[in-house]
Amino acid sequence: MCSKESIYKNVESGAIEQFAEKTELFNKMQTAITNKLENKQNDECLLVQLADCKRRMGDISEAAAIYDKLSTLKPDKDVYSYYRNALRGNLNSEQPISIKGPKASPIVECSNFLPLNSVHEILKYANKHKDKFSAAELIDSKTKSNIINTDIRNNTELNINEIPLFDIVRDRINEMTPDVYKRLGLKQLYPSNTEAALRVYHHEEFFRTHQDGYERKYSGVYFLNSTPKRFSGGDLVIFDTDISVPFFNHKFTRIRPKNNHLFFFPSNYYHAVLPVYCEDDNFLSGRFAINIHVG
Repeated sequence: MCSKESIYKNVESGAIEQFAEKTELFNKMQTAITNKLENKQNDECLLVQLADCKRRMGDISEAAAIYDKLSTLKPDKDVYSYYRNALRGNLNSEQPISIKGPKASPIVECSNFLPLNSVHEILKYANKHKDKFSAAELIDSKTKSNIINTDIRNNTELNINEIPLFDIVRDRINEMTPDVYKRLGLKQLYPSNTEAALRVYHHEEFFRTHQDGYERKYSGVYFLNSTPKRFSGGDLVIFDTDISVPFFNHKFTRIRPKNNHLFFFPSNYYHAVLPVYCEDDNFLSGRFAINIHVG
């Protein structure tokens, strides 16, 4: 595990996001581990390494299946059942206290979140009001005031909290919240505040490693894009975090943008948006998302 000092130096330099981008490295690691497993199918160390590669590649269901196997092979190790349930969003308000240090974020995935006609309407609305998108702000950790720092975050956003078109999104989120709290291993059952913003990342835009903390309990990212998709990158990476410190390490779970898919995770896990690479300069070629914060 890296020291706190080295981790945060890597954040300041952007090195940790550059490391997360190197999917070819994780592909090579996965191939090497898979070859070794041919003769050692139940080797605990190799299986853990393979599950870690799967998470880093964004193959979440495959990683969970490996943790299934590990929890059967080693039923006395709570960490494997935790990882299996966390990746499937099935913690049921129970996070084992026996697991110390940074651990994988629980994730709840909702596919086909909205009817496709609603997706088209949101993108149409975004394109019509593209001149109203402004530089996305940050919350200063010391003053808790909003600031703009494009070295950390350089995408644009549109506040949608007062726009009727997006009421269906907020209403569905509020309906789901009690269940999502439980599945993420959180104790509170009902939301006191739900925020929403429509955000777009265009060519080479990103959001460096951060938390959504303060009064927020969980975050949601609803991905949507024009079809055919005209960008690559823009992966959401959620780093293994010790929320009691707080501290995180280089291990992470990758979430690739999927049109009309919504992902939830606890707000106090460190995460980042990797750079987006667009095929052209068209506004609708970007990586669109509705970001939700529930407190």
